[in-house]
This record gives sequence, structure tokens and C-alpha cells, in this order.
Amino acid sequence: MPRHRGQDAVRWAVAMGDAVTGATVYWLNNVIDGGDILLQKHIFIDKNEDYHELWKKIFPVGVEMLSKAVLMIEKGTAPKISQDEQYATWEPSFNVQRLKRNELLQIERR
Repeated sequence: MPRHRGQDAVRWAVAMGDAVTGATVYWLNNVIDGGDILLQKHIFIDKNEDYHELWKKIFPVGVEMLSKAVLMIEKGTAPKISQDEQYATWEPSFNVQRLKRNELLQIERR
């Protein structure tokens, strides 16, 4: 949102003691979690919540937002709001080691 991009974003929000996180539906592009925002909702984190409890709170919000996003796209009313990159971070996985893929270094970045 755009803070804590990556597969363990919710876990990082709890681990770093964030007071607020959220759910974001964004347009896909070539940057992981970096596309323009279609919908976004802020969610407060209870200081006693672990990331499992927070996921249980966020999941139904995300499902509702995805349903709404599909309707907006069908109607042609879906916005494209640029993310503010100054707040974005990339967080590694908590328990999966990063793969070293030398062939990916050959791909030209644009």
C-alpha cells in the first residue's frame, strides 16, 4: 500500500509495529505490487494482533474489493491512481530464501 511490498507484506506490517496497513487492488505492471491503484482501504492493526489474525481481518475486505473492482472495470469507471513511490519498500520473504537466478540478470530492465 505501497509500504511493505512483497509476499509477506502483512507479516512485515505486524513485525515492524505499524499501526495501519491495508488492502490494495492495483493494475498489474512490470513491478511487483507497483501498479497504479484501482481501490485501496486502510485497516488499523491492533497492537495485540499477530499476522494470522490480521490476515483473517484483511482477507474478506480483499474479496469484497476485488468484486467491486471487477464491476468497476466492466462499467469503465475503474481509476488508475499512481502510487507514491517515496513510501514504498520491498520486503523479503520471512521464510523462503531468495532464489539466485543468474539468467534473470540477462534480462534488460526498462
